[in-house]
Parts: sequence; C-alpha cells; structure tokens
Amino acid sequence: MNYKTTLSLVILVALGTVLGFGFAYQQSLSQNESEPSAAVLPPQREGTLRATADWGTVPTTIESLYDTADVVVKVTITESTTRLVSQTLANYEVVSDNQTSVDAQILEQGMQSLGIEGSINDLSEEQIQEILANTTLETEQVGEHVVHTPFTDATVKVTEVYKGEVGQEVIVMQLGGSMPAPGKGESDQLALMEFAENPLLQKGEEYILFLKDSRQNEMHAQGRTLYELVGPTGQFQIVGNQVYNAFSVYEPHSFEGIAPLPTNLSAMQDQIAARQVR
Repeated sequence: MNYKTTLSLVILVALGTVLGFGFAYQQSLSQNESEPSAAVLPPQREGTLRATADWGTVPTTIESLYDTADVVVKVTITESTTRLVSQTLANYEVVSDNQTSVDAQILEQGMQSLGIEGSINDLSEEQIQEILANTTLETEQVGEHVVHTPFTDATVKVTEVYKGEVGQEVIVMQLGGSMPAPGKGESDQLALMEFAENPLLQKGEEYILFLKDSRQNEMHAQGRTLYELVGPTGQFQIVGNQVYNAFSVYEPHSFEGIAPLPTNLSAMQDQIAARQVR
C-alpha cells in the first residue's frame, strides 16, 4: 500500500523574486533584545511582528549611500498608508512509498545542511518552512494558498535636497505594515509587521533619506512618483542634533577601514557636503 506524507510548503521564492529577498516572522519587539550600541533608539511599538531579511550587500558609509542614491533629501513624514499585495502560491506534498517519517528525515537533513543544532522539535515554523521549501525530494502540487504581503507608502514633505531633483512631496515605499495576523486564517485581526533593521517611517518624524527612483516599477508605481530606500542603511531619523540608523543598531558592522555610520546630524551633513563637491 502506498502512503503519501503531506507537507505544506510555503514557497517564498516567488515573492523573493519580486521583493529581492525573503523574510520570516519572529516574536514581538519587546522580547529579549540585546542592548543596542547607538545612543538614540526608535520607540518600540507593542505587538509588532519583527521580520528578518537577508539584505545582501548594502551601502555601509555615507559616501556609498550618496553614490548609490538617485535622491538624497531631508523630509518630514506627513502620512502613511498600507497596501496588501496578494499572491497565490502552490502547496506541495512529498511523495513516499512507505509510512516512515519522511517529514522528520527531511527536517533532520535540513538542520544538518543549515547547521542548526538541537532536535526537530526545537525548530521554529519559519525554519521548518525554509527546509521544506528547499527539499530535493519528489513533490507534487496538492493545492494553493494566498500570501498577503504588506507595503507601506509614506507621503513625505521634502524640506532640503542634497542630491537629485525632486518635488516638494513624494511617496516612499517600504516593505511592511498592517496585515492579517499569522495563524488567524482569514479573520479581520491585524498585526503590524516591520523589519528590525528597516523600521517603518513614522508620521510626524523627520529623516534624512537616501532614495532610489522606482517610477519604473510597474507593480507598485502605477503612474505615481514613487521612491524606495536604497536599503536598510538608507534612513536616518533625526532627533535633535542626533541621527540614528536602525541597521547599525541591530546589525553592527566592523569592516576594516570603514568608519561607523554617523550618529550626529551636523557630522552627517558635513559628510554629505564633502561628497557633493567631488
């Protein structure tokens, strides 16, 4: 008698192609964070789902940020709205000729390849799905599921332009925002998802932003003048005469010969001005 061990594979590869990276949900921001190194920190919002991402190569100096960006501006956030982009993805099952624990074998092999210690019972749901999505065993499609991905569009008032040509008001898109709460099915309960290294721009706050022009992004721009951050290092919130960048707080870098990102507004503006005259 043939048996089939059904494994639901959440395939984020398709989304990763669109977004440039994959992401995974973690617990609330309030849980067991290590002490950050920066003097200024963003407020932590209760009940926020923190997401993590492989950002790949990102600019790590003001010089590289300036050179990478199409536009560098000082702004105030006036409004923000969230859009949900929905995508239908396939569910698969692993084909097996016996009733052995095929799923356990896959997870154990996946733990070994990823260097994860412990037992399969210690795996998070995100780790399980990552392993299943990359299995090389024979699979077949058994259904579909819908993935909702939130994007937040922040309307910003431009108060100073350091590079490029830009209007007095533009829209900056970020991945993250309000979305159906994980595990709640199709209920109306929502959760706020954002990246620790790239928090959502907050209404009423002032920033220096390093932006790339996304008007050619057919999926999101749709005729609008749309910009995106050049990466998680592309936003600096201004508090008094200090600036902070959450990427340097949660993902500190220690590249030889590269100075840390500035935490003083005047010093940062001096670095930008030095790049403008080159």
